[in-house]
Amino acid sequence: MPFGEMMITLEDIATLTGLAIDGDAVVVDIPDQDLRDMCLWRLGRAPTNLGSSPIRIAWLRETFDQLPHSASPETTE
Repeated sequence: MPFGEMMITLEDIATLTGLAIDGDAVVVDIPDQDLRDMCLWRLGRAPTNLGSSPIRIAWLRETFDQLPHSASPETTE
C-alpha cells in the first residue's frame, strides 16, 4: 500500500461500532413472511422487494435517514 494511504480493518470496525468480531458467524434462515413481519414489528415498515434478498443498507438509509423532530423516544430507539 502506498505511503499515506490506509485500509479499514475488521478491528477498526469493531472499535467504531462496538460489535464483536470474534466467534462464529451468525447465519439464520428466516422464511420471507417471518422476516417481513419482523421488519414491520421492529421498524414499522418492510422493503417491498424483501423476498430472498437481504435488507439493503440503501433502503434503510432512504427510509430512515431523517428522524422527525417530534419523534418519541420509542421511535428514536
